[in-house]
Amino acid sequence: NIDDVLEETENKEVKTKDGFTIYMMITALNVIYLIFCYTQIKSLFTIENIKYSSYARQGFFQLMVVSLINIVMILKATGKNLKETQKQAQYKKIICIMMLIFTLIIIISSFARMTIYQQNYGNTRLRILVDFTLITEMILLIPTAMYVLKENINLMKVYFIIVVSMYCLVNFINIDYIIAKNNIDRYIETGKIDLEYLEEETGTDAIPEFIQILEIKNVDEQTKNETIRYINDVYEKLSNEKMDVRDLNMSKILAKKTLEGIK
Repeated sequence: NIDDVLEETENKEVKTKDGFTIYMMITALNVIYLIFCYTQIKSLFTIENIKYSSYARQGFFQLMVVSLINIVMILKATGKNLKETQKQAQYKKIICIMMLIFTLIIIISSFARMTIYQQNYGNTRLRILVDFTLITEMILLIPTAMYVLKENINLMKVYFIIVVSMYCLVNFINIDYIIAKNNIDRYIETGKIDLEYLEEETGTDAIPEFIQILEIKNVDEQTKNETIRYINDVYEKLSNEKMDVRDLNMSKILAKKTLEGIK
């Protein structure tokens, strides 16, 4: 049927045109990312007059938006329904890999922003979770690059496995201990610590780190007294708490044993 042949030809032309449009969009985005990455790298060396909180937050959310755009564009560009020549296919791989490299630079920039922020203000649960998010982003770039080069993997399935695995890892890692350790190590180096936050947000897993404060030779009197008060409060609470099999908590048992050892 002549009409069917004409319709099929028109569809092929549309697909070819759509592919060309996507390639040009990715090319334009790469030019924008090149400028963006240059300003990001430059700003890392001129942050003295920048508010750290704004600097870190802007970098993180910029990364989220850029990553989302990149994934969508790469999936569009690597769609199997696009008719393309060998040169177009080669060009597509080059510009997609360039986009991934720029994304990696943006991730590193965002990680650097958050590191600077934590060095100045310490660790919190939210900041630790941001670090895990950035690490997850970096891991996701690996299957994305493989998909661009070979196109023989189920990208969405791999994404799902990586995200779920990182989520499980976050839930198994002792975040309270990490927060307490990093903040107390920061106190040893700088003399700055937010004990109120640590007392409110960390649990019994952080008790060994609080005890470490008392072992610091040049600890200031206020910090020492506040730490002793908190340790005594935790010990009293654990001593008065009656646990049966349903309430069994190894963290509390170990903390109580540790505190009994210093009494």
